[in-house]
Amino acid sequence: MLRTTAHRALRHLGLLAAGLGVLDGCARDPTVTITLTAAELQEQLNRKLPLKRAGRLVTVTVQSAQVVLVEGSDRVGVRAAAELALPMGRALSGTVRFDGKIRYVPDPGEFWFDDARVVDLEIGSLPGALRPTVEELVGVMGRNYLARTPVYRLKPGQVKHSLARLLLRSAVVRDGKLVLTLGLPAG
Repeated sequence: MLRTTAHRALRHLGLLAAGLGVLDGCARDPTVTITLTAAELQEQLNRKLPLKRAGRLVTVTVQSAQVVLVEGSDRVGVRAAAELALPMGRALSGTVRFDGKIRYVPDPGEFWFDDARVVDLEIGSLPGALRPTVEELVGVMGRNYLARTPVYRLKPGQVKHSLARLLLRSAVVRDGKLVLTLGLPAG
């Protein structure tokens, strides 16, 4: 009987020590979760539209774009309406889809679009000979635009956000929202 009681006491003491260790680890390794809706991301995206870029054979104009969040993905998508002005006054329209990863820059507290890539380009009646030129021009234009526009800025006056000058641990889409988890570097 004494042995069983001592055994239980040691087991409870071990569980208590393990619990305290976990709490201590949380205090040293805080994480902050920020959830952004597509509308919040859309607001940032709209600030620099429309865009217009001229190449040697074609001029591309993007009037509108829409944020696309795919459930479970670690990438954020952008679908844009594109208009092409071709030689001899010919005009075409269609859509281009980009996606990219989110990068966090702690000092200014900004999230940026990185590793942008063209996922799909749908331009009706585009001559085959012009397709590589248009794809390249649209790709460069999209990557440059996304590289110059932060996706989101932390608000310095909010306690949660001022504590979040940490590293981005994960970015994933859940329930139609971009969920960003920040914390100290692992290790």
